[in-house]
Amino acid sequence: MNVQSGRCPGFSVCIEALSWVGIRSADDLRSIFESAPYRRLRSSFAADNGIAPSEVSHLALTVLAVAARDRNVLGVAFPEIVRDPSLRAFVL
Repeated sequence: MNVQSGRCPGFSVCIEALSWVGIRSADDLRSIFESAPYRRLRSSFAADNGIAPSEVSHLALTVLAVAARDRNVLGVAFPEIVRDPSLRAFVL
């Protein structure tokens, strides 16, 4: 965590990626979290990692939200995730 700003280094990347797929408000985020495609991705990701959906990290929740809206954005916003074989199956 960056002590000066109080934010993690990837915070702005997450916000920018969400914005690119049209998620710009809490209501937009709530809407995607309630969508069937997002819930399927989150459940599959959690099951594959042996955790409850409520235990999925905030970064993973963000990546899954972006993927549920437009998977093409992932390669630009989160290139390291697209290259990670353990995450690739869920987001591509």
